[in-house]
Amino acid sequence: MTATQMKKWQDEHPQFERGIPIKCDEETKRIHFEMDVREMANSCLCYDDDFKAGDWYKRYCDELGEERVNELFNEQYDDVAKSIIIENVHRDNEGVWYNSIIWWDDPKFEEAKNMFGIEFKDPEM
Repeated sequence: MTATQMKKWQDEHPQFERGIPIKCDEETKRIHFEMDVREMANSCLCYDDDFKAGDWYKRYCDELGEERVNELFNEQYDDVAKSIIIENVHRDNEGVWYNSIIWWDDPKFEEAKNMFGIEFKDPEM
């Protein structure tokens, strides 16, 4: 699930209204939690961190089950693999550098692919 797809779902299923939590049904709460898993997976993939090494992994597995957490990670892995990770795109006032993902469904993807001379081996790209 790309950032565009995640944003669309989150806009359709808000957790907060003007900073106040909205009461959600259990299914919507579960999917919001799955979105958290996806966002953490994206971060780990973007920075080449070990997804299973963080404290969050146990919390995710306790809530959703290890099989579902791994499914979500693998789905994110597949989407990130079709996308472009740009390193050191921004440095904050403490000197920390940040990476960014240009998703395959982003209108700027083709331009970035050409600019960086990236060729994907998958013929579906």
